[in-house]
Amino acid sequence: MKNIICFFRILSIPVVLFCFAIQTVSARNYTVSGYVTDAGSSETLISATVYDTISACGAVTNLYGFYSLTLPEGNYALRFSYVGYTAKVINVVLDRDLSLNVDLSSFNRLDEVVVTAHRSGIGVEGTQMSAIEIPMEILKGIPSFAGEVDIIKALQLLPGVQSGSEGSTGLYVRGGGPDENLILLDGVPLYNINHMAGFFSVFNADAIKNVTLYKGAFPARFGGRLSGVVDVRQNDGNASSYHGNVTVGLLSAKFNVEGPIWKDHTTFNISARRTYFDILMQPILAIIAANDEVERMSAGYYFYDLNARISHKFSDRDRLSASFYMGDDAIYTNMKDTDNGYLSHNKMNWRWGNMVASLNWSHVFSPKLFSNATVSYTKYRFRLGIRYRMTDSGSDVGASETYDMGYNSLIDDLTLQYNFDYIPHRNHNLKFGANYIFHTFKPSVSSIAVTSKDNYDEMTMDTVYGANPYHTHEAAIYIEDDWTIHRALKANIGLRSSLYAVDGKIYPSVEPRIGLRVLIVDDLSFKASYSYMTQYIHLLSSSNITLPTDLWVPVTKTIPPMLSHQVAAGVFYNLLDMVDLSVEGYYKTMRNMIEYKDGASFLLSTTGWEEKVNVGDGWAYGVEFLAQRSVGKVTG
Repeated sequence: MKNIICFFRILSIPVVLFCFAIQTVSARNYTVSGYVTDAGSSETLISATVYDTISACGAVTNLYGFYSLTLPEGNYALRFSYVGYTAKVINVVLDRDLSLNVDLSSFNRLDEVVVTAHRSGIGVEGTQMSAIEIPMEILKGIPSFAGEVDIIKALQLLPGVQSGSEGSTGLYVRGGGPDENLILLDGVPLYNINHMAGFFSVFNADAIKNVTLYKGAFPARFGGRLSGVVDVRQNDGNASSYHGNVTVGLLSAKFNVEGPIWKDHTTFNISARRTYFDILMQPILAIIAANDEVERMSAGYYFYDLNARISHKFSDRDRLSASFYMGDDAIYTNMKDTDNGYLSHNKMNWRWGNMVASLNWSHVFSPKLFSNATVSYTKYRFRLGIRYRMTDSGSDVGASETYDMGYNSLIDDLTLQYNFDYIPHRNHNLKFGANYIFHTFKPSVSSIAVTSKDNYDEMTMDTVYGANPYHTHEAAIYIEDDWTIHRALKANIGLRSSLYAVDGKIYPSVEPRIGLRVLIVDDLSFKASYSYMTQYIHLLSSSNITLPTDLWVPVTKTIPPMLSHQVAAGVFYNLLDMVDLSVEGYYKTMRNMIEYKDGASFLLSTTGWEEKVNVGDGWAYGVEFLAQRSVGKVTG
């Protein structure tokens, strides 16, 4: 812990010096700032555009709907816009710092689309490449399987993203594995995103507001994975009125309800869904049991998700929100049978899933400085329990034997993070912050117990074996600046420093990130990027299908972190404001990748996982082409 504190103190020095050095703003400049929201629900709009039609300067709202734009003193016409909403132009006289909250009204009708992006930071003029942002209004227009809109399957439609095995929701981004993607729900990592062996993801579309995928050129605020980042944000809830819906599909039923607790101040949003395979199977199993003269037979499979979020607005400067998610897959069997005087009872309970809870406080220190602090807890757990019991029902001594087998795996994360958005000048958009994660890994604990008893004696043999738990520390500090050097030249320059402490060993890492955009003409730009990534956790998989028996394990004294260098370049063109075209090429190297040796498995193993893996290197390269149209009657 002392090493971590010293690490933050040392790395905070250049951050503070940079902040003072960059703030060279004329006294005649003023800042207009505020929130952009939905007029009907007061839901904040992520990545809405604020653009001055006179000076051609603009800004984009952050993940909490907050924007800040610094301009010289004068008169301006600010245009606020967001995909699917009617733009609004507001004339302002900027002779002092101004707080301006704007609500936008949605269109009465939104044409169906497949995939679209709308953020200015991602298009022809932005520095960000290899990224796409998709609002839920767009995702809900995508064809769905059995009535279930799936975020991950929508992302698999994009170039550079593979699904792995047929029907899987795994993400293979630019040659990387599923464990090399950072999946965030309201800024909190999720370790398992699959239901039903990969046919569905854990994300309930009714609870989601916005999804952003980064395939490369990672901003410095993201770290800990090599290949991709999926940033998912939940709805806050309607601040004006109550709304809800109930949906019954072929495979599942779900409901969503949202509304104000205290109008215009406190809102809630609750969504839940559950499949009913197990319920539909019971009549069939009853018929089978009757035909086979089985005393009792029940079995089934189901999964469920529960999302909840509550938000409170103290003022335009302070907002507090709490989020919760819990989801599980479950397979169970329970069978009793009598044969030749013996009663046998077989029972299995197999469950795995996530639980996430977070508390977030957003505070506006000044029109130029926005902050958010988050405390969160993440758990991924896997449990398998099997019991077999045989009783001699015809014996006078009441003889019986019971066999119990268990298998458990667990990850616990406690995370603290503090992030800042600082806009000292219209040519600089600065982000910086720090985070700390306390990891607890219990990769595998297996147990076998055998009990024999009768009226005279009882004997029990109990064995527990498996890997020892790991308690590890991960800390990081970052800074990035989206810098408009010239109208034709823009750069995103960032630096992330991290460390990982495990078993007394510390792995430090310094990760530079840079993105460059050259505007050739108004509708044509060239972009290039470089990013260096470090990953401190691994997923050991015994097959190419995502199964809950796959194990998350940390780096150790003998297994080093995975490392990745990625360079990319591309050309982006907007054709007559009708079609966006892009061609990107990339090359990525990966070091210290691990996988099971042939035939190895950790299930019921008495040896450590480090003895069962190979360590090697990899590389990936490719060219991606994307054409998209998001306006007019024909989109796609």
